[in-house]
Amino acid sequence: MYLHELNESIKNWKIKLQVIEKCPPRISKRGNTKFQNYILTDVKKLVCQGKMIQATIFKAYIKQFSEALSVNDVYNLSNARILKIPQEYRLVDNDYQIIFHGGNYYRTTSS
Repeated sequence: MYLHELNESIKNWKIKLQVIEKCPPRISKRGNTKFQNYILTDVKKLVCQGKMIQATIFKAYIKQFSEALSVNDVYNLSNARILKIPQEYRLVDNDYQIIFHGGNYYRTTSS
């Protein structure tokens, strides 16, 4: 699967992505939710030509993923929730974002 194929209707997906940026944890504009964003890119760059997606991690999962995901490392990801993201919250040119939660499957892989 390629990054440009991910959308809300895809189920049981698997993709190899590289973490290219890890943003610091922040508090939402309303002040009630802590979250952290990551910017990911498809390692199949010849096909996807630099396509990126942001990943968002909320509250209790921030520490778990912060310890597990490192910038420049490549991961096999699967079955995280894919949601449309409103324009005002987009960090990259992609209509969708990945929402990480405790049930995601990921593992480090060699690039």
